[in-house]
Amino acid sequence: MPNSDFEPLTHVLEDWFACSFDEIPEAVRQQIASDLWPIWDELSEPQRRDAAVQWDAMHDPAYEQERERTWSLWCELDAVRRETGEWDALRPQSITEKAEQANQLHALRERERQLLDELNSPGPPPAASEPRVRRRDDNLKRAIFDAWKRGFPVDSSASELFDHLATKDDTGYIRGRDGDELIRENSSGGTSRTTLKSLSNRLPAYRKEFSSGE
Repeated sequence: MPNSDFEPLTHVLEDWFACSFDEIPEAVRQQIASDLWPIWDELSEPQRRDAAVQWDAMHDPAYEQERERTWSLWCELDAVRRETGEWDALRPQSITEKAEQANQLHALRERERQLLDELNSPGPPPAASEPRVRRRDDNLKRAIFDAWKRGFPVDSSASELFDHLATKDDTGYIRGRDGDELIRENSSGGTSRTTLKSLSNRLPAYRKEFSSGE
């Protein structure tokens, strides 16, 4: 039974992908996978996000069966390739032996092709009875876009937008502020926090998306 308390690394780091490791709060740093944090500052923001996505795929309990399926396929593929090499190394003399070698190699290569096709195709989704991991929520973006649609200047500074959201949000997504952190509602009905620095890092992408009308 999957652990419903699993918290995706992509959610933990959502406000911090654009930050250097030293800028991330200690409490968040401790949740970064030990195989990721040593190279954090060497990665670009998209690479950090991709690494977190890959980590989640390897550890999300909802996808345990898919991981087992993939591992089983790779093991069989390795065995098929080794057997193919063994048959290919033979030097048959008789017509019967040559025919047997050709048949075996054909069957093995066909099985290799099937295994590669399976590995390149998505596995089944988690069973309906299994708790699904929460996806990234966009309530902060919704609140910002709503403010801009209502006439708040799109080119305002991050600090000005932060103060506006903390006191005049009309969407109900922003619950208030705590120092330099906005308290916002997340997709599960609980609350998450966004720092002023994180808001500043997100603004260029939000402005571009808003201006494009997407």
